[in-house]
Amino acid sequence: MITWLTGSTADSNKDGRQQASLRLFGGLSKWTEAFSKDSKPAATLSSFWNRSDEVYELERRAIFSKVWLLVCHRIRLPNTGDYVSFEIAGFPFFLVKDREGKINAFHNVCRHRAFPIVTKESGNVPILGCRYHGWSYSHKGNLIKAPKFDEVPNFDKKTQSLFPIHVHVNEHGFVFVNFDSSPDPVSYEEHFKGIETQWVSFDETQFRYLWSWTLDGDFHWSTFMDGYQECYHCRVAHPGFAETLELETYTVSPGSNFAAHQVKSKEGVNLSTQSTSEDFSAGKPGKDITPSFTFVFPIGGITITSGIFYNIRCVPVGAHKTRLEFDIYGHKDVPEADIREAYKLFEQVQREDWDLCTKTQKNLNVGIYDRGFLHPQRESGVLFYQALIRDMATRHFEQEAEQGEKIFPAHPR
Repeated sequence: MITWLTGSTADSNKDGRQQASLRLFGGLSKWTEAFSKDSKPAATLSSFWNRSDEVYELERRAIFSKVWLLVCHRIRLPNTGDYVSFEIAGFPFFLVKDREGKINAFHNVCRHRAFPIVTKESGNVPILGCRYHGWSYSHKGNLIKAPKFDEVPNFDKKTQSLFPIHVHVNEHGFVFVNFDSSPDPVSYEEHFKGIETQWVSFDETQFRYLWSWTLDGDFHWSTFMDGYQECYHCRVAHPGFAETLELETYTVSPGSNFAAHQVKSKEGVNLSTQSTSEDFSAGKPGKDITPSFTFVFPIGGITITSGIFYNIRCVPVGAHKTRLEFDIYGHKDVPEADIREAYKLFEQVQREDWDLCTKTQKNLNVGIYDRGFLHPQRESGVLFYQALIRDMATRHFEQEAEQGEKIFPAHPR
């Protein structure tokens, strides 16, 4: 029997760390027992994880404030002054390209009175201007102008730059951010050791950005990402998609905070365009493709074919709310109309997953279901993924219990 609440037994009251946990989490000091590494047989995390507001807030501190998060591809910001805004786990921010071609990231908040710096999803600006009191900033985040503040004694513009966010653009053009406010967060290379091998055949110069779309879901973010870790459900839940793949060849190979998904397409099937057999023999984009799916912990995914690639952001909005965001890119030699037609299959799969998660979350919220058995081979990706969540949250939880207070890595220091 899993014990979620500590109650007020004499034994627990003797333990200082448990007392600290009680103060921090309102009685949830033993919730980590539900994620024991030695659970046999292989089982899911407890459903409590997917419905608890306290656990979600811990995830924000333990995971989303500390790890590298996949955002988009640099193709989305081709020109000086281009910006794109996002919000992940309650942190609104934006990317902007400066005159030296560098992509910078900042929290979307003016240093004066906290109004957002950018209010549109994307655009191009010569300077970053706040529409509240007119404070303006360079693309590097430096304060350029604060109207009338030149007459204020001891006001120093150098101390009023935008709050920066760590950015890493890898050699294949994928953009990552890290909200940890320390000057030395975990390095990208250490966190994602070996991930670059996933895209050695990917040529970003052959693609252009086309469109983005979103789905809002009434489910916990990990409810959706659980399904991303396996194709055991594909034959039943995605019959159209399953008809295009040799499902018995589907493998998930865990790496350092990522997992490589590989599967063979059925002969004559093209997932990137609606090409004919003549197109294949002519060597047009889409010939003999093997789709590549890469899960990027905690909420990212990149799907690449020879004619289409897209990335997903499974954005936490709350303990029971998630926004699915998709950026679609197409090969320059394939007409956009063909790409949109071919992408319908991928969109169908995402909408089917959305429906699965919506119905699953309703049952998770009830509390009757707690844990389920996982297939050790066909659902190995789920075991890998949930272990990452459990371990990161547990380590942070223990640090907070030791200190007797919550730790917010993203807050300025």
